[in-house]
Amino acid sequence: MDELLSVSVGGAFTSGNHPVKVEDIDSLSQKIEETDVFLRKKGRDDAEGFGWINLPYQNLTEIIETGRWLSKFDTIVQIGIGGSALGNRMLVNALLPPFYNELETPLRKGPRFYLLENSDPVTATAMLDRLDLSKTVFVVVSKSGSTTETIAHFLWTWQRAKENLGTKAPEHFLVITDSRRGSLRKFVRARGCRSLEIPESVGGRYSVLSSVGLATAAALGIDIERLLHGAREIDQRLVMRNYLWENPAWVLAGSKCTSRKSWAEHVCNDALWRLPFCFCGVVCSALGGKFRKKWVGHHARSSLGRY
Repeated sequence: MDELLSVSVGGAFTSGNHPVKVEDIDSLSQKIEETDVFLRKKGRDDAEGFGWINLPYQNLTEIIETGRWLSKFDTIVQIGIGGSALGNRMLVNALLPPFYNELETPLRKGPRFYLLENSDPVTATAMLDRLDLSKTVFVVVSKSGSTTETIAHFLWTWQRAKENLGTKAPEHFLVITDSRRGSLRKFVRARGCRSLEIPESVGGRYSVLSSVGLATAAALGIDIERLLHGAREIDQRLVMRNYLWENPAWVLAGSKCTSRKSWAEHVCNDALWRLPFCFCGVVCSALGGKFRKKWVGHHARSSLGRY
């Protein structure tokens, strides 16, 4: 197994009162392989909910152009929650220098970057009050166009922008939403502001490698072409792994199916500490949705360092 793609199960299989048994995972081998085939077929068909499989192979021209436009502002504020924020926070934390926003302008690769997620008026007001709106762009992200927290923040920032910028307010908004439906798409048509599409086949919680995560990443100086090149390389290597214990994705799936109802994603590297938050968001949303009855009581949590 090459160094780029490997997995060490270690204490995950041996510690605690109810360790995972290797033979239990072995018994799932056929089902896991069949599921992999199923996922990839759905991806090839671009079926709803499975489009994330194809994101490493997308054309980035429009996203890169939009990133150049965003980079001309001093500050980017992304308005989103859940899958429309977790992935962005992970990319910024992992691929930009520590305390990025505090760096002097010549040392930063792009604008300062903030997220408006939870609709707490104290936090939101404190953020907006310290920004020069004439040098700020708002990136509003919601596939449905009806996410409560996102729409609340959007309406408030739109009002503030109109009060401060007048007719130029639309020039300070980028909307990322469904290509045809929803209130945000109607807003784009009415106001003529910039917009990007979230592919119909891509669910919000799996959208980090779509325009949701990549537009601001490009603006901040992250090489999104290299990022997707790495995603393609990993995907291609996974395709070639036909034996359970040589395929980290299969091992991970098997361990989650046979483990206790609670598991922790543990990291010791500060740059990666947002990764488990992103992973837990995906897992908990999925298990709490379609498979709620079967997986009731299961939850994932993240930990950093010893805790």
